[in-house]
Amino acid sequence: MLQCDGYQGYGSVEDVVLVCCLAHCRRKFYEALPAGRKKKHKLLDIRSEQDMKKPVLPDENDLKDWIPAEIGLVYCNALFYIEKQLKEMTAEDRKAAREEQETPIWEAFWKWLDTVNPLGGSKLETGIIYADNHRETLMNYLKDGRCEISNNAAERRAILVNLSVCQRHTEGVL
Repeated sequence: MLQCDGYQGYGSVEDVVLVCCLAHCRRKFYEALPAGRKKKHKLLDIRSEQDMKKPVLPDENDLKDWIPAEIGLVYCNALFYIEKQLKEMTAEDRKAAREEQETPIWEAFWKWLDTVNPLGGSKLETGIIYADNHRETLMNYLKDGRCEISNNAAERRAILVNLSVCQRHTEGVL
């Protein structure tokens, strides 16, 4: 299994199951929000020290009060919220809990996504296309409890390694 973002080049890697990062997908919905609505939402990671408030998914009666980008973001945040609750579990227990708790959210998300008809060229369209193009790989983390819902931790480590290398280079260590 290869945890990655949506870069198309990963598709040419042989004999791996791609596990696409939900944080990259979620960010596209966040970027489609108007500034005033962004203030209501946070993009917390499962390793964040801050507590996450359980996201409330809109029901059919509330949909008129929500804009599509906000709905997509809240579905993603609901999955991140569950993942934060599961992070200390064994891989086997996490896999089972994901199947029970997260699969219904994914099913509702895809059902909703199929109904959205965004304006061509909009940021919302970018988010919808990204999610739809990575439909399978976004859900592949469900197959193995060792996988993460996002590659944020790996990206942070890569940045730290790069910073360390740059620092040693500027100090004349290399």
